[in-house]
Amino acid sequence: MSRISFLSLVLAFLLSATSSARPPYRQGDWISYSDFRYVTSIAISPKYIFFGTTQGITRYNRHTQNWDYPFTTSTGLRNDWVEDLAYDPSRGELWARTKGGICGYQPAFEDWIYGGSFPDSLAYSHQGKFKSPYFFPPFGYHFLPEGYIADSRLREFPIHSWLKDDWDNLWLGTWGLNVGMGSYRTRQLKLFRYGLMGTSVEAILRDGEKLWFGGENDFGSSSGITVFNRQTKEWNYFESTHTDGLLSDEVTCFAASSTYVWVGTTQGLSQYNKHTERWSYFTTFDGLPSDEVTDLDVEGGPLWIGTSSGMARLSFPNDSTFSLANMGLKLTRIYNVEVGKDLVWVGTEDGLCGWDKNRRKWVRFSSAQAPILGEVTAISLWEDEVWLGTPHTISCFNKSTRSWKTFNPPIYHGGGFILCLAADKTCVWAGTPSGALKYNRQGGSWKLYTTQDGLLDNMVQSIAIEGDYIWFGTRLGATRFYWNGPYRID
Repeated sequence: MSRISFLSLVLAFLLSATSSARPPYRQGDWISYSDFRYVTSIAISPKYIFFGTTQGITRYNRHTQNWDYPFTTSTGLRNDWVEDLAYDPSRGELWARTKGGICGYQPAFEDWIYGGSFPDSLAYSHQGKFKSPYFFPPFGYHFLPEGYIADSRLREFPIHSWLKDDWDNLWLGTWGLNVGMGSYRTRQLKLFRYGLMGTSVEAILRDGEKLWFGGENDFGSSSGITVFNRQTKEWNYFESTHTDGLLSDEVTCFAASSTYVWVGTTQGLSQYNKHTERWSYFTTFDGLPSDEVTDLDVEGGPLWIGTSSGMARLSFPNDSTFSLANMGLKLTRIYNVEVGKDLVWVGTEDGLCGWDKNRRKWVRFSSAQAPILGEVTAISLWEDEVWLGTPHTISCFNKSTRSWKTFNPPIYHGGGFILCLAADKTCVWAGTPSGALKYNRQGGSWKLYTTQDGLLDNMVQSIAIEGDYIWFGTRLGATRFYWNGPYRID
């Protein structure tokens, strides 16, 4: 063996000893998005502008002028709160000082190495008293050369860090408004939107090329609804305090038709018209049993609305006429609503119910009819199957055979409700307070995915399946997992 080959093996061994890699995952199998609006530091390489934030590292590709996926704990970053960044041009390495310690990214191995000394001499982003010429911002914003950017609502966002690149641009990291770029040549200021508005993701909606994210604000930070257009790569936000018709930023659920996106909140139901881009709303004054909307579903017909005090149904024979009817189950908390062909399945705090579409009446499943007792917290329909989650078990009812099967996943010890379910032809996924459960239909095996695998947080509040990928909504952001890669064995 040559000396070079021997040294290569030694180097590979040393890297693996300190690496953060999560076998059998590859870089990019787990990608997470969170609230990247609070920028702490900036570093520049020949390819990227790196921004350290309170929720990870974002990367702007200088050549394609697009954002590549961010570095977070999902991709091996030691801690998502980044205090400073430095780029070493001699080795092509990115270094991060985080609240959890120091780590360095090795591009050749596409992995993070924990430990080492942070190269302070290579950390060039400026902090402290800001000085710059005047830049002309986009319409609706004001640039204050003393170190602030203000929006049309007179909210001021301090410029926390800044760094000049070799293309005559000044990159600005703000506290609450993400990133800006001022051109010394044109004196124009460009503002970038990237990532979520708020960390907690309790609801995810796939509506064509758009992904909607929303959640209840658990940690006291500002929040809103995030819409990501995957075709144009644009991120847009809706804030209730500045959007007429959007009742609250405390989002619990979404539903969509060809014309509308409905948003369930803790203060009522909001409706977004995709054609006119206008919002309207419904509350208890319009007939809702409660202003706390807990779940929504629409399948080629009316919108079914679950609340903390019963069910409602919104009919819309045309785009200008709406009829809201109280459907009963009074004083019963609704957890989940799924519209089937003949039955609207409803999980409640008192058990499983169904609205018979043909007989137009409620059906309640007793313990003699179903092997489930008490609360039904999650439902998912797949062909003839009805999957049900309870505080301690997962059950499946086959409508064709009229048979039941109950599972007690051996790796999940009932540490809280089954928060959500998503079934397809290959797997059944369950969100729990302890991580994401996957049931493999072919082998009949269970696997629990946690932060050790790539989740941002173990509290999985929502799930959206997208072919070979799956989205998880957690308290700290949204994670996309390439669960069905051809090299996967789990």
